[in-house]
Amino acid sequence: IGPVKSRGALCGIIIKNGYIVAEWGDTTRTDMTFSVTKSFLSTVVGLIWQKGLIRDLTDPVKDYMPAGDAAALFESPHNAKITWEHLLRQTSDWQGTLWGKPDWAHRPEGQTPADWPNRKLSEPGTRYKYNDTRVNLLALAALHVLRRPLPEFLRDEVMERLSSFV
Repeated sequence: IGPVKSRGALCGIIIKNGYIVAEWGDTTRTDMTFSVTKSFLSTVVGLIWQKGLIRDLTDPVKDYMPAGDAAALFESPHNAKITWEHLLRQTSDWQGTLWGKPDWAHRPEGQTPADWPNRKLSEPGTRYKYNDTRVNLLALAALHVLRRPLPEFLRDEVMERLSSFV
């Protein structure tokens, strides 16, 4: 959803003790991050848990969702069993549509497109499946718990603290 920028050439920078010791490519270019988001998001959820906003990672996520559309994402008997740990480990097998994107649209399974929405569900916690829709679901759930934009929280709790080491 939204605009996607074409990727730039490889680039990087290594800073040690406040000094640039290696640099290659255009390090001033802003680029899309994609999969690194999962590392940032798991860090954010870990900090939310550490602050006590999530009591236990084995708690059902539904218990943390406000009434309305967010709670409806975990209403079905299958989705009601999903815990924070399932979402973090990508073993939830959550079924549904988020922001117009069905869960099966990312890495669909089956012989024909007609099979995709009718796949067999796995019990939460029993099967790993890399799925961006479910990662977005984790981000939405974390946002409802934190009640603050996740990028701001990441900046304040992680990135600015890391910059003090540079």
